[in-house]
Amino acid sequence: MMRQRGFTLIELLVVVAIIGILAAVGVVAYNGYTSAAKANAVKLNHALAVKIITAQLTRVDIDGQIEAWNSQTKKCEMRQAHQNFDYNMSLAFSCLNE
Repeated sequence: MMRQRGFTLIELLVVVAIIGILAAVGVVAYNGYTSAAKANAVKLNHALAVKIITAQLTRVDIDGQIEAWNSQTKKCEMRQAHQNFDYNMSLAFSCLNE
């Protein structure tokens, strides 16, 4: 009598089903990781933009003038020992669509 070699159809179907389930779980986990990475990138870019805007709105010139943003009047005030200049300044914010 000859011995049969190989797998039955049921065994192959079970293995394919297990591989499919593992692949589905892996894809869902991968999508979660990529969306979390994108959210982190947006948060870091926002923090960097806030730092850049703050640095631009508050700075000291060579001649000693201090430029500071006044959120009440929405103007940038130039202050020096004897003078007080008032300049209009507007901020433009843009959204990244990704």
